[in-house]
Amino acid sequence: MSAISDTGPLLLFSKLNRLELLPALYGEILVAEAVYFEAVTVGKQRNFPDAAVLEAFLAREGWQPVPAETVDTSVEGLSISIGRGEREAIALALHRSLPLLIDDSQARRFAHTLGIETKGSIGILVQAFRQSLLTAGELDQSLVTIEDREDIWMDPALCQRVRKQILG
Repeated sequence: MSAISDTGPLLLFSKLNRLELLPALYGEILVAEAVYFEAVTVGKQRNFPDAAVLEAFLAREGWQPVPAETVDTSVEGLSISIGRGEREAIALALHRSLPLLIDDSQARRFAHTLGIETKGSIGILVQAFRQSLLTAGELDQSLVTIEDREDIWMDPALCQRVRKQILG
C-alpha cells in the first residue's frame, strides 16, 4: 500500500525522529513537488534541521518528488484558500486513488468532499501504536513532545484526548 503525504506529517515525523513509521505503515510515500519544496527546499533555506533530516530520509528511501506536470491540479474546487502543497497533494491523492496524510483541517475537509481517505499525524501515531510499532511509552512521549514543542502546531487538547482515549 502507498499513501500521499502533505508537508505537515512529513515535518512532524521528522521533528519526532519517527520518519521510519511512514514506510512501516504505508510502504511508499508519494510526495508532490510543491510539498517537497515547502518541506525540504524552503526548510533548508531557513536552516531548519528537520528539513535536512527529511531530505536525507527521502533520498535513502528512494522517494522522489512527483513533478507538478504529472499532477492534475485543475480539480474543481481546488481554488479554495489552501496552499500549493495541499492542492498538489490532494490532486495526487485523487488521481492515484490513495490515502492522504494531511493535518490542515480545511484541506482535509475538502479532500473528504472528493472522497479521499485522510489521516492526520496523530492518527498515524495511534495506528503505529495499534500495530505495535510504538509502545505505550513511545506514543505518550511523542504526544508530550508534540504538546511541548513550539515548532509543532498541533492542538494540545487533541494530544490530551488521544492520550486519555488510547492510553487510559
